[in-house]
Amino acid sequence: MARVRLCACLLMLACCGYDSYIVPDDASVGQDASTGDTSTGTDATTDDGPGGPIKDGGRPPLGKPDASDAAPDSTDASDGSSSDAGKSDGEAGVPVEAGPACNQGEILCANMCIPCSVSATAADRDLRRPVCSVSNTCGTDCVPGIDKCNGFCIDKLSSPANCGSCGRSCAPANSSETGVCASGECVPEARLSSLSGPGARLASDGSQIFFQDKSKIYRCANSTCTSPTLLYTDANVDTVMGIPMTVAGPGSTPYVYFATRTSGVSRMSRCPTTGCTTPTAWCDRVPTSIAADSNGLFFSDAGQVWQSSHASATYANVTYASGNVSSMAVSQNYLFYVEEGVGLRRCPRSTACAPTTISAFTETGTHPVTVNNESLYWAENVASGTKIYSCPAASCVNPTLIYGGSFAWDLASDGRGVYWGGNAIFACLNGGAGCASGPGLHTYNVPSASPWSRLMTIKPLGNELVWTYALNGTGTLQRVTAIP
Repeated sequence: MARVRLCACLLMLACCGYDSYIVPDDASVGQDASTGDTSTGTDATTDDGPGGPIKDGGRPPLGKPDASDAAPDSTDASDGSSSDAGKSDGEAGVPVEAGPACNQGEILCANMCIPCSVSATAADRDLRRPVCSVSNTCGTDCVPGIDKCNGFCIDKLSSPANCGSCGRSCAPANSSETGVCASGECVPEARLSSLSGPGARLASDGSQIFFQDKSKIYRCANSTCTSPTLLYTDANVDTVMGIPMTVAGPGSTPYVYFATRTSGVSRMSRCPTTGCTTPTAWCDRVPTSIAADSNGLFFSDAGQVWQSSHASATYANVTYASGNVSSMAVSQNYLFYVEEGVGLRRCPRSTACAPTTISAFTETGTHPVTVNNESLYWAENVASGTKIYSCPAASCVNPTLIYGGSFAWDLASDGRGVYWGGNAIFACLNGGAGCASGPGLHTYNVPSASPWSRLMTIKPLGNELVWTYALNGTGTLQRVTAIP
């Protein structure tokens, strides 16, 4: 009877799918001594498809296709259940990973791990990262936020040689100094301090700067100005007065024009830029403003505008002004001046003229004007705020507003832009284009202190700006690289 029952059981198992319970021939069977249970062992390596065996914790061999692309095993070794259990009919197996995890010094290219590193000898190694190139080979590129200059990865927010843009150096001209770059702008550097405060005026001939300090006039060959040359001094002079200085003259022999006061007598004098022992007394008037070029000199005094040549100390009246003339500029064909209570006016260069008003504003005070390459710029420091305009010098009909903001004590220009300042220094390049909305405008802070500090005079010098500012009655000369 027992044999009959055994045959019946074997027949039932065969009908129910006996083959799925047969242990594979290549598996080992072990006997537990304590329980008698059997367990199926697994081989040390498992065939995971055409990619070959996986090593190194699941990473494919170097240069091999990703083994995760192979078909997954359909049987769970622990309980014999299908890995597709619970999935709808026709659904594929488990999702494959996006790619292998490469070892250090490798990078994923075309689903393969290839050697890739940054050269330890590269000058910009710390700013580079390995990348997979377009040809699926190892390459390098700048880390995010870093740009290339001449093939090198450069942090233009802090690089003194590439500050804000490639090639923009913060170093002073003709100097071994490197300068300082912060947030993409060169940092202004103080060159001289303890100048004669509010009287610390500045002039430039484009390659040299001239400044006053009490009863002395100094010259610097470049903006480093560490050892200025004494141009003129006189123990009998009470002071070199705090009026705008100018440098102009015919040919290769320009002059520095300035005002002095001796024993209570004031006059305008001049001295060659090479220096002098006794300056030439040019006139017995003390101008409130001066404008000059190689063809002549204009100055204002007591509501009158005067003209003089560089050849002799004689001068003639050009026009009368109803109010003080606070600023002047001269182009090849015109004289421009600001008449307080009237506005910006223009005269042809002649011995006498009937001026025309270019822009009307009635506020008194400082309204600087400058002209360069027949482009005119001026600042209107009015109650509604400071506005800086530009227009062609010959036909100023519809001025262009290039900036609106903080007070402008002085204004200067050259062929590359316009520069001004008050409690901060501003440089607007490309002839003023784009500065109204922000692009192209560079800003530099001037130290502030109680009771007051402000710009006195600003001049472009090559690719740099040089200025003097008064801080608590003491003047300081500063420079900065402003032009990329």
